[in-house]
Amino acid sequence: VHILFTYLLIINLGILLIARFKIWPEITIGSLLASSLIYLTWIFNHYSTALYTPTLAYVTALFAIYFGTSLLNFVFRHRDYKGVNIVLLYAIPIVYFCLNLTIITERQNIALFAFLIGLFYIVVSTLVRAGFAEVGELRKFSNAMLLIASPFIALAVGLHFEGSAVTMIWAAQAVIMVLVGSLLNSAPNRIAGLILTIIVGTRFVSFETKLAEG
Repeated sequence: VHILFTYLLIINLGILLIARFKIWPEITIGSLLASSLIYLTWIFNHYSTALYTPTLAYVTALFAIYFGTSLLNFVFRHRDYKGVNIVLLYAIPIVYFCLNLTIITERQNIALFAFLIGLFYIVVSTLVRAGFAEVGELRKFSNAMLLIASPFIALAVGLHFEGSAVTMIWAAQAVIMVLVGSLLNSAPNRIAGLILTIIVGTRFVSFETKLAEG
């Protein structure tokens, strides 16, 4: 396990170094896909529960590298920036989460994992906005971090709680998302909050209907 993941870390650190000087998102996409395929091949052929901790640590290190690459691409987007980096920005946490579902299998552990990812992006968003509020592009990056965090937090709530508690917490989250989106003048965050509001409304109506039928 150490040899394989050390190799992957070295290769992807090279991608991170390239991102500092050149915006070549296609290389990052190719590396992400290749690394994911290598990881899955190793998981299905060699993984055992005894390797849980080092596997999670290595995959998290790889996630940190890809996150750093997407941040650098965003910071230096004035250098022939390509919109495909937006896709990478949102794809990286999704891939990280899905890959770890191969080793994190219990419902409550998945909920905790989703919550921690969401919390990470909220903290990053706050730090970026606090430290670089005058940089317009980084403000957009901060908004994107909040947008990424929202579904992970909602997923964590849905997995950890049950019944009306999920509906109430989602409703509170939807209100917060809409308010934050309005305060930050971020249409995507407002829209995400409205989408969650619709989901909450649908869930509430469905729940009330079941109670009436019961």
